[in-house]
Amino acid sequence: MGLLLGATPGLAQDGLPRLPLTYAPAFDAIGRLGPDPKFQTSQGCTATLIAPDLLLTAAHCLAAGPSNAVFAPGWRVGRRNPSIAIARTLRHPDYGGIGSLQFENDIALAVLSVPVTGVPPLALADLSGAAIYNEPVALLGYHAGAQGGLSGAFDCPVGPGRGRLMGVECPVRGGNSGSPLLIKSDGEWRIVGVAAARAGNRAAMAVALDDWLHASVAAHLKGD
Repeated sequence: MGLLLGATPGLAQDGLPRLPLTYAPAFDAIGRLGPDPKFQTSQGCTATLIAPDLLLTAAHCLAAGPSNAVFAPGWRVGRRNPSIAIARTLRHPDYGGIGSLQFENDIALAVLSVPVTGVPPLALADLSGAAIYNEPVALLGYHAGAQGGLSGAFDCPVGPGRGRLMGVECPVRGGNSGSPLLIKSDGEWRIVGVAAARAGNRAAMAVALDDWLHASVAAHLKGD
């Protein structure tokens, strides 16, 4: 059974290691998503900017609706961290809700009330999750045990799960829901999935991007 990775303290005793500050600017598109504009509590998830006004995250992170979430790109202690309100959300049509334990559709988009400037979005990879099985990937996000800034690893092995789920062999904990799973292609980091739940003590379940996600992003970019 998997455990949701939203803001539940104590899900695990460790987690992804804190990244050096020199790494952080390259991943400022990854930020904290939660109900507290100042992020003074451990509550929240991770989300990624994939267009100036569009986020990718886990569907269960948006269960409370857009009025109860703000996004802070590149959040870290010791810097000004402006938070941006969520205007509307779009969860996967087959997402069954938090109580369903059906994580394979636990993926969503969120439209920001204003675009983010000065932060390059991360691109989506145009491939299936199966294409990266047995390949190391990066998993980056914010978890309850590393409140100072972004944490992650760049050598997480990936294996098949159920349906569009991928098993990611890196430790995760509360707050890592919505964290992007990344591969490097032609010198550019691209997103292949989103962390949705914890599997045991040392692994995560991630949802691979699907046709609905790509079509929804394309429609948003066209203004539909």
